[in-house]
Amino acid sequence: MSHSILLDTIRGKEHQRPPVWFMRQAGRTLPYYQKLRKQYSFREIMNNPELAASVTLEPVSELGVDGAIIFTDILIIAEALGMKTNFGSNGPTLDFSLQEASDPRKLLSHQPEKLKTVSDTIDLVRKNKPENIPTIGFCGAPFTVLNYMLKGKGPKNDHTNLARYVYQKPLAFERLMETITDITTTYAILQMDAGVDIFQIFDTHAGALPYHVYEKYCLPYVRKIIQTVRNRNIPVIYFPKGIGLGYAEMNHTITDYLSVDWQTSITELRKVIDTNLGLQGNIDPRLLLADQKHIEEKFQEYIPFAQKDKRWIFNLGHGILPNTPLENIKFLVNRVKSSDWKRS
Repeated sequence: MSHSILLDTIRGKEHQRPPVWFMRQAGRTLPYYQKLRKQYSFREIMNNPELAASVTLEPVSELGVDGAIIFTDILIIAEALGMKTNFGSNGPTLDFSLQEASDPRKLLSHQPEKLKTVSDTIDLVRKNKPENIPTIGFCGAPFTVLNYMLKGKGPKNDHTNLARYVYQKPLAFERLMETITDITTTYAILQMDAGVDIFQIFDTHAGALPYHVYEKYCLPYVRKIIQTVRNRNIPVIYFPKGIGLGYAEMNHTITDYLSVDWQTSITELRKVIDTNLGLQGNIDPRLLLADQKHIEEKFQEYIPFAQKDKRWIFNLGHGILPNTPLENIKFLVNRVKSSDWKRS
């Protein structure tokens, strides 16, 4: 691959600015994607490699970001275990729940062939992307995927049953985490075989448990996936959203880069965290709903941090929100790329 500011930064090569990309940059606010959604459902786009590849690459040309994250969904893992995902206006749900099953693994069936559309999408992205734009593969962490599998058709943000399951059925929880980890490891290998340059793990619901519980019951499975990826010399970005002071416990033996949510001060975190660990984030995605004057004021607060910390990727503390003005996203990308970051 020719010069890539994102890969260079991850590998420790200094540049005059931080690289920039956004979680959920493919879709939602882009006119091209909105036009596609009038013809196709989310599922149809996700399962059509040609359409998924075109949506993956659209932010590169439309927004000017420095990386292309593959357009798919973390619940493809649930589908590869025999559960059907329903993508509604209130977020994804699954056709049944594992919550009350005496042996929930009996309700699952391994169907890894359902993952192939992602490798086909990656292949098309690599053939059509600019040479300097790395391809970002990803998966959901086992804990976050299990959250949806336990909820089934339940409310999007209700984590009560998830926490109860961990405490009341630790053995069943462990077995399900092993099952999900196994298929997710297969999925990661599939993406690496297809040629992704970077791999991100989303643990969106990590904050549903106290950190010491999460560390004991969930982190070992994430580490297994990360080690599989690292064994192939692919850099890993890990996003354990909502773990609070648990961020300070992260180090380079766990991951290459740590993506940080917007509730955590990245400046304060850098003072206490492993200096060998790269950071990503943590701009509040709701900031992009404000006027550009306010966006500029907040943006300026990051320049002193990035002047000193050259192992930082400019990103949000979670994904781009629906109805975020396109002009605000473009404005922020332009400010990243045109500003003087005061690096010598």
